[in-house]
Amino acid sequence: MGQTTFDIEELLFKHLQGTLLPEEAAFLEAWKAEKPGNAAFFSQLTAPAQLNEKLRIYADNDLESARKEALSRLFPKRPAYHWWAAAAVIALFLSVGGYLYYQKSTPPAISQTIIAPGHQGAILTLANGSQVQLDTIQNGVIALQGGVTAKIVNGTLHYEGKPAGMLYNKMSTPKGRTFQLRLPDGTDIWLNSESSIRYPIAFNGPDRKVEITGEAYFEVAADPEKPFLVSVADKTTLTVLGTHFNVNAYDNEAAITTTLLEGAIQVKKVVLKPGQQALLDANDQLQLVQSPDMNKVMAWKNGLFDFEGATLQEVMRQLERWYDIDVVFEGPVPDIRFGGKMTRGIPLNEVLEILKGFEGADFTFHMEGNRRLIISQ
Repeated sequence: MGQTTFDIEELLFKHLQGTLLPEEAAFLEAWKAEKPGNAAFFSQLTAPAQLNEKLRIYADNDLESARKEALSRLFPKRPAYHWWAAAAVIALFLSVGGYLYYQKSTPPAISQTIIAPGHQGAILTLANGSQVQLDTIQNGVIALQGGVTAKIVNGTLHYEGKPAGMLYNKMSTPKGRTFQLRLPDGTDIWLNSESSIRYPIAFNGPDRKVEITGEAYFEVAADPEKPFLVSVADKTTLTVLGTHFNVNAYDNEAAITTTLLEGAIQVKKVVLKPGQQALLDANDQLQLVQSPDMNKVMAWKNGLFDFEGATLQEVMRQLERWYDIDVVFEGPVPDIRFGGKMTRGIPLNEVLEILKGFEGADFTFHMEGNRRLIISQ
């Protein structure tokens, strides 16, 4: 087969979700035809009757044992594949009722509260301080500011026109929201949950400077005459040429993480090359990572959780932002590392069910109220 242009794991996941694009479906078919083992694995992953029977075998066990048995045995002869494949099947069965085989008279606490996944939405603060909710607007003009039109085109914020002076807008994504905008220079920006960006509605000065908090992915339009500057959480400034990069600057993460996909970017005095990552810690010390996991960095933008090598605390920080919850650990934090990927498009209780099935997951969850998740051993 030629050069790989798609991530097979993501294509299998999208197949389970029913969201494959035509070109992705064609690539998946070619991958299945490449080796007999590929086709056999695909059939095993997607055959409802076969999986149904396997799940029935575990019905006599309690829910805890059944979950762990399913995760460990669904694909016992394929150690090369991540556990997420089995987890994806279980998530799929949860969504259509396949786990009815496991129901007992008293369901577990985490199944009693259904918290939906996040979705597209944001708050736009205009130059005059007024705010516009963008959660339900797909198309249309939302504001006129000093000769500039702000409008939504297919769910993305765009600007048209030139203002008389320097006017600033701010876009904020609360917990459980993401949004995309296009700046007046053609730069595209995706905001993750609990993030913000402040920017002029036209770049009239000698540079193009924006300010961010949280996490954002940039595809910067090239303009050699006007460098693109990103002030990150009031702690550092990135100098950018035409480039694609991701910045993670959440306050509760150990470092500001800047990952370069294309082009060039300067972090302090270090110029990153494509495929490199810079970690700036709380003491202003910079560490260069040569080969970061790009799929993991970009998972949020692609609608996935990537928990490869993640601790329980790291996983919970992501869930807090996406599901708009607060996580509290009662007692010592369990020492466990997870692996694999899963879609961000399923309810919280299904994510927790999958995590509980991971080997070594000897902790329990329960909800207090609607948004407080308690974790204990």
